Amino acid sequence: MHAIKLKLENYRNIAAAELEFSRGVNLIYGANGQGKTNTLEAVNIFAQGRAFRTRSDKELVRRTFEPGEPLKGAEEIKAAGGKQLAAAKAAEYAAVLLDFEDRSGKASYAYYASSDGRNSRMANGVRVRSGADFIGRFRAVLFSPEHLELVKGGPNVRRAFFDIAISQLDPLYLGSLSRYLRMVEQRNALLRGWHSASESTKAALDTYTPGMAKEAAYITAARSKYAESADKYVRKVISDMTSGTEKPALNYDGRKSEQDFQQIFDAMRQRDIDRGTTTCGPHRDELTITIGGLPARSFASQGQQRSIALALKLAEGEICRERCGEYPVFLLDDILSELDPGRRAYIMSCLNNRQVIITSCENTMDELKSADSVFRAEGGRIVKVR
Repeated sequence: MHAIKLKLENYRNIAAAELEFSRGVNLIYGANGQGKTNTLEAVNIFAQGRAFRTRSDKELVRRTFEPGEPLKGAEEIKAAGGKQLAAAKAAEYAAVLLDFEDRSGKASYAYYASSDGRNSRMANGVRVRSGADFIGRFRAVLFSPEHLELVKGGPNVRRAFFDIAISQLDPLYLGSLSRYLRMVEQRNALLRGWHSASESTKAALDTYTPGMAKEAAYITAARSKYAESADKYVRKVISDMTSGTEKPALNYDGRKSEQDFQQIFDAMRQRDIDRGTTTCGPHRDELTITIGGLPARSFASQGQQRSIALALKLAEGEICRERCGEYPVFLLDDILSELDPGRRAYIMSCLNNRQVIITSCENTMDELKSADSVFRAEGGRIVKVR
């Protein structure tokens, strides 16, 4: 699996750019705010089905700032901090086009976002209905500074990691998860209005149980299988990285049968009514990470947390290769600079013979000087240096 060419138009701060990637290490460097992360985000759209840093597609559309209308009155000037207001002028759309190749051949995908928040998607010239239709063909592993939250963040962060990684490998998983979460949302709406609901409305509560139990069993089985594989790889990566001195472990104990979930939902019925929400199920599950038998969230140093998060992402790539027969594209957003030289060298050695797109504030790291392709980001322009 490798990305061949990325074309951007009016995407965030990038007016227009075209990048042809090598099959090895591709470095994009430049100061903060110049377009490096925007470029990685654009590539990742085709793996995740949407931009990972926004909930509204209109934020993807490039804006320029022009002088605004003259201010009227002292109060308006005071509210503006004594400065002339600037009006943001948005382009009509943003376009992202990616050519890539996997074991089944070449493909061309496109993503368009309009300034009114709408979007459209094309796969090999055919319009697709939603971001979910992208997921599973182009596969990528993204690691950004925010992914430190995989270790030190709350359970929802680790659930999201599961869901994104598994969805790229199992086309049925995303559908099952979507149906389950939709039922939970509908059930919660009923529970929130329970005391003012009619008896006929209350009778609908139990109708959600069979469907939720069915989907919950599938979701937790998939998560359990993934956690077992990830645990194996994370242990090996950290052991190799630290010469066996650090011993992490991943544990997920949410797996249950459909019958088990039916009994649990029935048993928790009154508690759910009292609390006005669905209190158990895959949407509440936890993946625990320990180091030396202690919770990594509380006892791991920042360096250990970063190493475990990186190991999880490397594991994601290995599981993808194991199940799909080829590595995904690795997208690393300015995460090597804070590692010590030994861990940095180890991470780069793990990425041999894989396509990697890395961003960095400087083109100075020894590990990056030998990059196959180098691009400079400056003022929303992405220029190939070599």
